[in-house]
Amino acid sequence: MDKITFRHLRDALDLSIAETAQVLGVSTASVTHWQSGRYRIPEWVAERLRELREVQAASHDDRDIRRALEDRYEHLSRNLYLGEVPDGWLPIVERFLQDLDAHIPEHLKNGDSFSLGLKEKWGSLRLDPFLDAGDDIESGERFWSWIEDRIRAAEEESERTCARCGTTDDVDFTKSGWRLPLCRRHRLLREGEI
Repeated sequence: MDKITFRHLRDALDLSIAETAQVLGVSTASVTHWQSGRYRIPEWVAERLRELREVQAASHDDRDIRRALEDRYEHLSRNLYLGEVPDGWLPIVERFLQDLDAHIPEHLKNGDSFSLGLKEKWGSLRLDPFLDAGDDIESGERFWSWIEDRIRAAEEESERTCARCGTTDDVDFTKSGWRLPLCRRHRLLREGEI
């Protein structure tokens, strides 16, 4: 990697020299020397910056996916917001919303009677529903029983799914910092080992 490509990647990642040094686990002097062309940029640095750029690009795609899901299922829950759901769990959320859309009683599909909060908490997807069935207590109870099982299944699936990329291969919880289930690659990236 040459100094121009290095600077371009750093700019694309919107990282200052100090932030770049922190992300790479090196001194700011090293970053300055690489950027000026004084020292050759090690291959591991080039690889790490490319990986960060890939993750960043994927997150832009995921913002579009989030907006599309929010728009597609807004009739289920007013103010449906997926901004706190990690990227890797969006397919779990989409399957849950598809299932919900197929099973929610028609008279509850107005956004006022039912709402759903979605977020990550303690390393797991959290789905917090609110249901106001009005006078139709029987259908409300049947629906509530149905949805509790689906919520539990989605939350358990999230604990076995990498919160970053969605793979279920070699997933384990992080050992330090924010508790999240991550695949081996994302655990190593988080720990700064690659």
